[in-house]
Amino acid sequence: MFTITWGSDYAGYVNQAKSIYDGNLNQYIEDRFYLIGLSENQRDPVYTPFGFPLLILSTFFLHNWNLLILKVVTPISLLAIFVLSLKIFKRKKYTSLLVLPIFNPWIIDQFRELTTELPALVFLCLGLSSKKIRPMYFIISFLIRPSYLLFIGCFYFIDLIKSKKIIEISKFILLLIASILIPKLFYKVNVFGYYQINNSEDENFNYILNNVVNFNFESIEYVIYEFGRLATLVSHPINLFVGCLLILALIYFRNVYSLMVIVFILFHIFWPAPSYVRLFIPLIFLTIFGLIEYLNIYEVNLNNKMLGISIVLLLSIFSTKIYHQINILDMQRGPYEVESQELFDFLVQNFNEEIVGFHSPRVLTLFTNFNSYKFTSKFVENTIIVCEIEKNVCAYPDGYKSIYKNKKYEVYK
Repeated sequence: MFTITWGSDYAGYVNQAKSIYDGNLNQYIEDRFYLIGLSENQRDPVYTPFGFPLLILSTFFLHNWNLLILKVVTPISLLAIFVLSLKIFKRKKYTSLLVLPIFNPWIIDQFRELTTELPALVFLCLGLSSKKIRPMYFIISFLIRPSYLLFIGCFYFIDLIKSKKIIEISKFILLLIASILIPKLFYKVNVFGYYQINNSEDENFNYILNNVVNFNFESIEYVIYEFGRLATLVSHPINLFVGCLLILALIYFRNVYSLMVIVFILFHIFWPAPSYVRLFIPLIFLTIFGLIEYLNIYEVNLNNKMLGISIVLLLSIFSTKIYHQINILDMQRGPYEVESQELFDFLVQNFNEEIVGFHSPRVLTLFTNFNSYKFTSKFVENTIIVCEIEKNVCAYPDGYKSIYKNKKYEVYK
């Protein structure tokens, strides 16, 4: 809990929340467009969906921008999901299976980060377990993770099939209209975030359309492989086989939760990512939801003793991975390392409004308030270059010289 990685998504959420708090959101977005243009092979979004930054802003009085306090949202979210999961199922039989996603090592791994998947899943579960203000919870989940629109759409679609009522049809249609109109309601700002890929003009829906046009079967194979990795916990060719088995099981379950998982997987065939494990975090829960729903609806009788033994066996396997995760925390690279803090202090004390090239630009901005771009091999004139000695080849252009060095970082100007 007392560390955090260099993974920079959390810095984007907090920086965006700060820009709203300070009243300079437009300047922040303009700066982000400029900085993205200085980088090669940029994968970071220009800015993120607004749901989580607004959630961070609304709880400002509790954390005062302290990341280590903000990280408490992860265990709180996990506990909330577990409690709400128990509430979702009217029949409590087989809800003991819910301990499996709670202790899945990929879920436990989220404790190192500050990510949006679990908070968004909390509000999705609130919507699933509550009828009175369900749309409000769904909207919040949607604004935190826009791709969760797929889960919400599946829920209303199944409701529509079951009830065939005009009110359910209207809910489904309104949901689709909202997903199109909401981004248009804000001047120059897309509340779903802006993902400009490789400095092109491809944004969000255009990006998906481009991937549909350039579709290949390797994308399906990779996505199914990554889905299987949620269960095996390792990188191995067997993941493709396990992923196929899980998908066949979900098709056999034939319920709203299995539909959510399958639709989400299909979507991500056309929204590629370097690693799908984090994106697929909600699928760990929804797959178990689908299994419990199937067992309850069809009144499948499982031997309680065998079920208990199977759960304990799986938790034992999980424990070895979790033990490894805990052991490597001491080697965790991140902004709270002594050398990282020394680097930030040097920059703040010796410079004012500089632009800095660094491997985690949004994190550096969060800790120093300096604009920063992702430095790879492209030099930008009149900028400071920060090199992590053990991770980068510390190359620098003619005329630059080393102005600071500690055990892990070197600064060139």
